[in-house]
Amino acid sequence: MIEALKEAVLDQAGIKMQGRGDCHMLSDLILGQTNEFISYNTLRRMYGFAPEVKPRTKTLDVLAQFCGYADFQRFCLQHSRFERWQRQLDVVQRAEKSNPTLCIQCVFEVPGNLERVELSTQIACAFIDAGKWEEFSEFCHGIVSFIKGQDYMAQLYFGNRIGLRLGNLNGQIPRALLHPSVVSLICTTH
Repeated sequence: MIEALKEAVLDQAGIKMQGRGDCHMLSDLILGQTNEFISYNTLRRMYGFAPEVKPRTKTLDVLAQFCGYADFQRFCLQHSRFERWQRQLDVVQRAEKSNPTLCIQCVFEVPGNLERVELSTQIACAFIDAGKWEEFSEFCHGIVSFIKGQDYMAQLYFGNRIGLRLGNLNGQIPRALLHPSVVSLICTTH
C-alpha cells in the first residue's frame, strides 16, 4: 500500500519524481496543503534517491492527508475497495464479450470467497442483461458447487439477486433457465 500512496502523492502533486529538487518541491507542496512538514530527506528515502528506511506512521498519515484522506488507514481502505471495484468491473466487461469458461476462471482467481460470490453474481447478471441464456446456464453449471459450498447467507444473496433479476423479465422464460444447475442455484433458493 505504501507504493500506491507514493503514486497517489505524485498524482496529487502533478510532478514526476526525478531528483532532489523534486523532493524539495514536494516537501513545500505538502507543507502548504497540510500544514505538516515532511523533510526532503524523508522524501528522498521514500522515492529511492537515498537509502530506503521504513517510513513512520506520522509520515504516511500526512501523505494520505495530502491526497485527501483522513489518514493512511483510510487511504488503504479506500484503495482496496477501488482495486476490488476495478477488478470486478474488468471481469464483468469481459463476461459480456467472452465465454463462460473464461469467466469461471476469472472468478476463481479473485481472492476471498465473498468477493467471488459477488463477482459471480455480477457476471450472471451481465449474461442475463445481454440475453446470453446458454452462456448464463453454462456459467451457473460451472459455479454451482462453489456457491453451494458457501454459507447460507451467501447462497441466499446469489439466489435472490439472480432470482429478482429473472423475475423482472418480460416475455417467455428461455429454455436455458431450466438447466438443472440454474434451477439448483436460483430457483430453489429464490
